[in-house]
Amino acid sequence: MNLNGAHLHLMMVHFPIAGIFLTVLLLLAAWILRNETLKLTGLAFVVLMGFAAWAAHETGEMAAGVVHNMPDIDGRDIHVHAEAAHWALRALGLNAILAAIGLFTAWKKKKLPQWLFITVTILAIWGSTVVARVGYLGGLIHHPETRSDFAAPTPGPAPGTPGK
Repeated sequence: MNLNGAHLHLMMVHFPIAGIFLTVLLLLAAWILRNETLKLTGLAFVVLMGFAAWAAHETGEMAAGVVHNMPDIDGRDIHVHAEAAHWALRALGLNAILAAIGLFTAWKKKKLPQWLFITVTILAIWGSTVVARVGYLGGLIHHPETRSDFAAPTPGPAPGTPGK
């Protein structure tokens, strides 16, 4: 197996994207059920998603180095994706710091401040929209089927059709 920076980046980016959506569901369930254990678990997942966003961001430069000279790659798409990724890192990173403060406070004082949990939940919802946009913009770099100017090829004979 011959892995390069693009492979590594593609493996890493799915964790913060899928993870923050699942984390939002966990945080909302914790709020609805008023379950302190679920709240703390949700905060721990927010911290984990902050690290996952950092890992995805760090591998982005390696991926850009692999694909930037490919003929069907537009450097502007890479730039726009990278700028959006900076926002995602800030969003999930800030939220991870707040969640870590919440976990520390809950551990020290045996009580999680409600305002902190609500703030982390709202920021996680916002962060999920930010990482969704980053994923969409990343897909535009090398997935022509997601571009607005994409035209599907006309169907031809099935591969392996005899006499064609």
